[in-house]
Amino acid sequence: MNTNDDRFETEPLLLLLEGYVLACIGELTPEGETRLGEVVDKAFAGDQRVAADGGNLTGDWQARLRANLQLDGSLDDTIRTIWRETRALQTDEEPVTPKAFARMVVAQNFAHLA
Repeated sequence: MNTNDDRFETEPLLLLLEGYVLACIGELTPEGETRLGEVVDKAFAGDQRVAADGGNLTGDWQARLRANLQLDGSLDDTIRTIWRETRALQTDEEPVTPKAFARMVVAQNFAHLA
């Protein structure tokens, strides 16, 4: 995930949310996973929330992000469904890239958080 986007300077939560979407659809690189895990750990340092199953959220950056932003646990499946539907409707002339999809999902659904 390229973090050289100027939007991330003024709205750093965009980095986390767009990375979250990319992770949900299997398009986040291993390096991106590691980096976003570190960012979430720093952003929510001291967070003592637990997962819905009662387990610890340490090491699961997506679960920590969902918990801290109070996002529904079914969000991952919803994002994957929308991605599959988007890909089924796209044309060769206007393909939707994973990054464009992530940006669109965040802009349409999480603007109030960023």
